[in-house]
Amino acid sequence: MSASGSARLPRTPAFWLVTAVLLVMMFAAAAPSPLYVVYQAHWDFSAGVLTAVFAVYALFLLLALVTVGGLSDFLGRKPVILGSVLLEAVSMLLFAEAHSVGWLFAARAVQGLTTGAATGALAAALVDLQPPHRPGLGAFANGAASHGGLAVGAVGAGLLVEYGPAPRILVFALLLAGLVLTALALPLIPETATRRPGALTSLTPRIRVPRQARGAFLTALPALIAVWALGGLYLSLAPSLTASVLHSTNHLVGALAIATLTAAGALGSIAMRGRPARLTLLLGCTTLAAGTLGTLAATLLHHRPAPAGTHPARPATEAPAEHASSS
Repeated sequence: MSASGSARLPRTPAFWLVTAVLLVMMFAAAAPSPLYVVYQAHWDFSAGVLTAVFAVYALFLLLALVTVGGLSDFLGRKPVILGSVLLEAVSMLLFAEAHSVGWLFAARAVQGLTTGAATGALAAALVDLQPPHRPGLGAFANGAASHGGLAVGAVGAGLLVEYGPAPRILVFALLLAGLVLTALALPLIPETATRRPGALTSLTPRIRVPRQARGAFLTALPALIAVWALGGLYLSLAPSLTASVLHSTNHLVGALAIATLTAAGALGSIAMRGRPARLTLLLGCTTLAAGTLGTLAATLLHHRPAPAGTHPARPATEAPAEHASSS
């Protein structure tokens, strides 16, 4: 690790500034989720389209990870992080100006690219800048800030959508301002990677696992797929599902469902820090299975057939249309 250029901030403040950047990026990633019910009420699209909007984000995030994910090793951490923050600001503008589902697809595609590009650079910068006497702090901050940012983003957006004016604009306007301030602060951090040739070659997708790690990778792969699949389900459909099961039109309630999942992830990373990988995987899979069964039970109980002579309650997902149309 070699730094190029003069550092304007000492290592420790720079480390926490990079952590704050990661929090803002994850806040922005979760912010659209509580609004999906509002968009659905305004433009009358199906749950399948809603899921596709989230899938576009995941697809472009994966594309960025396998192409520009290692670009900061060649161009430096700061240019990649700064470019990602500025492009994230563009996605906030697209969300704020959204007038149809097509705008949502475009905004989420841009957001997926920026998040994927920033993830590798931010994680590397955290490891580069971590205090020498705390060698695991960078990886720990990366995990905790990622989950914590998603939780805070969901709750913050839910609060603004439910109680603030202009729910489809305010949260993105505030995030845009935060991203601009973040971009202005980024030049203060030291560059920790030396610029070197090979940037274009690094864009060629290469997916490989070292031979010595393949056994562990294949063992953990089903759990990884399950974790991210469940996370995608909650981030896309949790507000709609919560409104239906709890018969609630309060957008904060749906946001809390997302925040509960992501905050639990942050707490889990704190609680299991330094524990053996086998124990962590076993406990994680067990609690994931229990939580999934709980979600299934709640959904099935809600959709059980009504007794003869009774009329099922009107789905709560219809109610937000009134709130949405008046916002």
